[in-house]
Amino acid sequence: MGKIIRDVLLLITFSLLFFFGCETEKQKKEINEPPTPFIDRFMDVPVTNGLESNLWGRSYVLPRDAENGIESPDWAYWGGDVIKGPEGKYHMFVARWPEKQGHYPKEEERTSRIAWCTADNPEGPFTWQKDILGEIHGHNPAIIEHNGTYALYFISREGYDIALANSLEGPWTPMNLSIEGMEGWSNPAPVVRDDGSIVVVNRTPHNIYQADSLTGSYREVATNWVPEGFVDVEDQVVWREGGYYHLIANEWSRRAAFYMYSQDGINWILPSRYNAYVPGITHYENGASTLWYKIERPKVLVENGVATYIYFAVTDVAKDRNLGGDNHNDKTIAVPLSPLGSSKPRGPVSEGAYRIENSETNMVMSVIGGENEDGAPTHLRNWDNATNQRWLVTYIGNGAYRLEVTHSLEMDWQKVLSVENASMQDGASLVQQTWNDGDGEEQLWEIQENNDGTYRITNMHSGKVADITNDSIGVGPHVIQAEWDNSESQKWKFKMPISN
Repeated sequence: MGKIIRDVLLLITFSLLFFFGCETEKQKKEINEPPTPFIDRFMDVPVTNGLESNLWGRSYVLPRDAENGIESPDWAYWGGDVIKGPEGKYHMFVARWPEKQGHYPKEEERTSRIAWCTADNPEGPFTWQKDILGEIHGHNPAIIEHNGTYALYFISREGYDIALANSLEGPWTPMNLSIEGMEGWSNPAPVVRDDGSIVVVNRTPHNIYQADSLTGSYREVATNWVPEGFVDVEDQVVWREGGYYHLIANEWSRRAAFYMYSQDGINWILPSRYNAYVPGITHYENGASTLWYKIERPKVLVENGVATYIYFAVTDVAKDRNLGGDNHNDKTIAVPLSPLGSSKPRGPVSEGAYRIENSETNMVMSVIGGENEDGAPTHLRNWDNATNQRWLVTYIGNGAYRLEVTHSLEMDWQKVLSVENASMQDGASLVQQTWNDGDGEEQLWEIQENNDGTYRITNMHSGKVADITNDSIGVGPHVIQAEWDNSESQKWKFKMPISN
């Protein structure tokens, strides 16, 4: 009998230890999850030498600071990665090619080279020094330092995967690597782990590779790091900060990016608020802002264990409209980041990609009509993850937001939520219209909290709020404007497009 009682007591003890141990691990995970969303870490961009309007680019990116990052009327600069040198200067390694080639020259005609550029400050201006690999084709460089050796990962036509140097000034020695199951990188994103090994997150396939030294060999340690529901994923970047590994990747077809974190750089967690960036997140200290059509190829500068700046490749139009010898081009911009844990949104809702859900119906705001059709109405539909239901929410300033529907992808098609004919009347339709660069307040919206997890969306021209009709017209309730009356039909929720 005593043995039975003892065994029962032991079983109860182990059960309690297991139960509370699991709770402790759960609590630990909740406590240690890095603050999100990453998009709230973007700070105002310092103005280096004034804002200029006599530059290339459409009106949405003017005026701007030409000395932020690096740009030239004669050269395209795409995807610069920056590291601080031991002498205190900032060194950028960036792909560049002649502007006259346009963004999409014939592959055999592209002369993309990896340029070494330097600056005294992380925001620039960066000055070209030389093409470090001579005539070797190079694209999407990523720089790390490992045990006193600098390693530049890149992709090339000649089959090189990495270049090594003992100094940031070179000389650089290119070489190819042994990569398990693959020949050559696809947009490699390297990071040095705490144990001294190197992890590289790859684009195609979306696998993760690890090596004990810079020269490898690199073995596959994880497959398909992309979370379910995300498509057309590229341009991943990885860094170490605050006891975690951090990853940002871009969904190019949706013009938005997501953020993940990891404890080991191999197994990744998608947080509940994962927005990383969208076009329109660049705001200057003097209140001006730029609306780049594409923001891609993010790279993060880490100084003394803290991410201080993020760099983007940007272009002012759709890439296939960026032709040689025209008024469009590519450049690399620099945006400062606030310290991890100190960020806050610019307004009640963080900038980012959302589905906008009606509180009364649980249906989402959807554009019914073509992506290039001005005046296409908005109705409520059940969520099916379509691009006509995804909205890019960006803060314009002075309390105003811009709501762009994601299915408008071409240069002239950037369609935003607007009041039809700038009407002041109750019942006026909310429609998509081509963005007018903020000249008409019928395209600007104030988002206000209702203190119950919902928001009212108020048009800054009419002062009326987004509401719905009772007439479904076969496609779901029609979205209109009306006087605020605190009804559930006038309350909206901003939710992540992909729930986890």
